Amino acid sequence: MSVDQAKAFAFQDPRFVRPQPGARIITTREVLNEESEMLKGVDAGRDRYEEIGRGGSWNPTSRVSDEQKAAVEHMLCSRDLVTAIRGVAGTGKTTMMKEAVLAMTALSGKEGLLFAPSSAATQVLKEQGFSASDTVQSLTTNTMVQDAARGKILLVDEAGFLSAKQMRWLVKFAGDNQCRLVLCGDSRQHHAVERGDSLRVLEKTGALQPAALTKIFRQKIPALRDAIQELARGNTEEGFDKLDAFGVIQEVEDQALRLAAIAGLHMQAVKENKSSLIVAPTHGECRQIAKAVRQAMRNEGLLSSEEQTSMRLEKLNLTASQRQDAINYEPGNVIEFHRRAAGGFKSGEQWEVVERTGASGLMVENTHVRAETGQIRSL
Repeated sequence: MSVDQAKAFAFQDPRFVRPQPGARIITTREVLNEESEMLKGVDAGRDRYEEIGRGGSWNPTSRVSDEQKAAVEHMLCSRDLVTAIRGVAGTGKTTMMKEAVLAMTALSGKEGLLFAPSSAATQVLKEQGFSASDTVQSLTTNTMVQDAARGKILLVDEAGFLSAKQMRWLVKFAGDNQCRLVLCGDSRQHHAVERGDSLRVLEKTGALQPAALTKIFRQKIPALRDAIQELARGNTEEGFDKLDAFGVIQEVEDQALRLAAIAGLHMQAVKENKSSLIVAPTHGECRQIAKAVRQAMRNEGLLSSEEQTSMRLEKLNLTASQRQDAINYEPGNVIEFHRRAAGGFKSGEQWEVVERTGASGLMVENTHVRAETGQIRSL
């Protein structure tokens, strides 16, 4: 359909809801219900429980700031089902969380379990010493993880990534299973991938009154710390100007000179035994930079002239809705399952798309057993 037809559909179809007649912003009743149930669950659990710390006192096992101490006290004194801590990057949130887990476990008698929105974030938590950690996805789908979580204190790191659907599930699970839920994150820094920016909604409506960590420790140079403080407050232009004034922003317009400068900085870090992280907006730019860096390393004798080429899978980054629509799959695409799915598909399996069948079907072939059986299945 045309854009005009789509607009007309959005303005006329009764399944859409607007804040006022003629408004350009629309939503659906399902989305409103998700947010409403989430807010009701948080509100119903306000001031309904014993203090997490049971009125006990704690002594920090490491050096903590006044803000970090206040954040731990905020959790220990909470009588709510859901408690929140807002911490911008570099404020020592990890140190605070370690103290909080030790204090809550000792005073409440309940174990603290940590969860994060992604596997990568969970791995970071484990590297930081939080062995009892898992993904939010595992908690919502794995009955064994759910059994282990019942009656525990559930701490969710980077909670700004959670959608309204995930937050509603977490709140209901905590309320139904004698848990307490602690959300750690910054709604201004991270936003939900799926619909419903849950942490921002909870804060904006007043459903949660988080304790805040605002003093940045990671940046040791005062001028840089001031710039990062501005960025953390959402003052992007002011923060950028302060970084620029300090001289840490360099602009190189010519592409060839820019690639050479990046490769040169990387080689300097390598020679000084320092780590180097190169970030670019697109995969295409990343490939160009990688080529320049590899050539620089080859010139320095750090790489041999002999090369080998290997194939790898690259994410298509489809949204949840796009993954459910067969039109977004082409023959040759590979579907990798991360958990069991209807039809006998198992976690870790890779199936190659053979063809689209009709408007909503796919024919797929198991890439692991293709040579032996040529197994083909409809999806």
